[in-house]
Parts: sequence; C-alpha cells; structure tokens
Amino acid sequence: MSRIAPPGTPTSTRARQVGAIGLILSSSVVIACVPNFAKLAYDSGASIPLVLVGRAAVSVLLLGTALLVLRRSFAASARVLRLCAFGGAAAALMSFGFLGSIASIDISLAILIFYLHVVLIAWIGQIRGTYKLTPARLAYCAIILAGLALALSVRVGDLALSGIALALLGALGAAVMVVANGDAVGEAGSILVNFYSTLMALGLICVASVIAGDLVAPASSVGWFGIVGAGTAFCLGLALFFAAIPTIDVARASLIAIVEPLFAILISMALFGERLELLQWIGVAIVLLGLALLELPPDAFARKSARKLPTA
Repeated sequence: MSRIAPPGTPTSTRARQVGAIGLILSSSVVIACVPNFAKLAYDSGASIPLVLVGRAAVSVLLLGTALLVLRRSFAASARVLRLCAFGGAAAALMSFGFLGSIASIDISLAILIFYLHVVLIAWIGQIRGTYKLTPARLAYCAIILAGLALALSVRVGDLALSGIALALLGALGAAVMVVANGDAVGEAGSILVNFYSTLMALGLICVASVIAGDLVAPASSVGWFGIVGAGTAFCLGLALFFAAIPTIDVARASLIAIVEPLFAILISMALFGERLELLQWIGVAIVLLGLALLELPPDAFARKSARKLPTA
C-alpha cells in the first residue's frame, strides 16, 4: 500500500514544482494562441486598438464570472489594489509599446526585443534576493535569445530607433506587470489579481483608443470570434501563469515561459501551413538547451568540478 508524502517533504515539494512548471507550460501554449486568434480579427478588418479593447473586455468578463461562480469575494486590500494598478498600467504600456514598435521595425525583431523582459525580471529578482542571476545564467539567457533569433528568423533591416525604443518600452511594461502581479498573487490569488489588473488595463486602453480614434470593428463573425478567442486565451494564460507563482519564483517562471514564441510558431504551422527552415529548427533546439541549462542549480558545474579534484 503506497503512502502519500506529507506536505513539506522533498517528494511533495518536487511534485508541486513539477505541477507549477506544467501550469507555466500550459500558460505558454494558451497565450501562444492569442496572436493567431488576433490574426483572424485583423484579416476581417478589425483595427489593433479595437482588438486590444475587446481582448481586455473579454478577459475582465470571464475573470469576473469566475469569481462569481467560485463564490470568491471581490474585496482586496489596499496593497493588492495598488499592485494591480501598477500591473494594469504596465500591461497597457506593454501592449501599446509592442504594437507600436511593429509599425517601424520587423515583427520578428520586435518580438526578440520584447522578450528581453525575462532578463529584466531575473535582474529584478537578483536585486530583491529572490533569484540568483549568476554570470553563467546570464550566458544561458544570451544563448536562449540567440536561439530565439534563429527560430523567429529575425530580419534586422532598417533599424528605426523609434521602433526599438517602443519595443524596449513594451519589454519594460511586461517586466513591471509580471513582478507587480506576482507580488499580489500570494495574498489575493491569481483570478482576483488578474481581474483588477486587467480592469485597470482595459480602462487605460479604452482612453488611449478613443484618443487615437481608430476603433474599427471586424466585418465578419469570424473576426468577432477571433476577438473573443484572443480574450479567452489571454485571460486563461495569465491565470495559469500566476497560479504557479506561489510555488515557483516569478523570475524562474518567466524564463520558462520564454517558450511562448516557439509554441506560437508551431500553432501557426498547424493552422496556416507555415514551415520552418533548418536554421529555425536549430534555433528551437538552442532555446530548449538554454532552458535546460537554466534549470540546473546555479553552482551545479562548480560542485561537479569540486568532486573531481584529487584529495590529498
């Protein structure tokens, strides 16, 4: 007869870690569907601001419904609301920064710059003492970004400084959003934190979209389906990601989630018949190798070398 390991034992801790990694990978798959749903809306004539408003509105509606169905309270402490306000404002900045960048630089380059936010989060973790960003881990991050550049088939072209600046602004917004929401999740839970953070982002996106005056609705039901799908995937993806944060540090979780663009590529292959070239497959392998190295303990190679030293 098997015995269940009590909470706090190495076995139960390992099981929670594996479960949290599963949540992050599931989140990455779901969020990777967002651009593919959005593509349906864009192809039907919807403007980018309308898709952003629709995505946020659907997310707020679903998260609010989940709180009601689960009979969770909408009450939150002042600290949680303050963190959600920061997270929501940063999420709005992230969306407009990234989308603004692709107007002047290639989208593959914009994605690569945007994913620098995982390094920013790891650096913030180093400052706060929650993540050990060693020189080796920085090297692994560089390996991952190099692999991502190959996988995305990044084309540099004309380097517009405005586009690069906007992509960096999007990366900064993503880092602040993840750290702020991650701090709030331990107290209020993933659903409530994402509800208030997305509600804040929705308000800011609506104001910016009205000022821009570019709210163009899709011309077909397929476009509306794309907006609803993008909002649903975005909502579920964030909820899964932040549900893992109490178990896995936010920096480690963000580094694991860098596989999102790879999943997006694979989904595009399945839905739109895109094909990867050999160099892109090599890039995918390099990203996976870098992630495997990041999962090693920070002093793994030092300990291995120490064991090989001859004893006197």
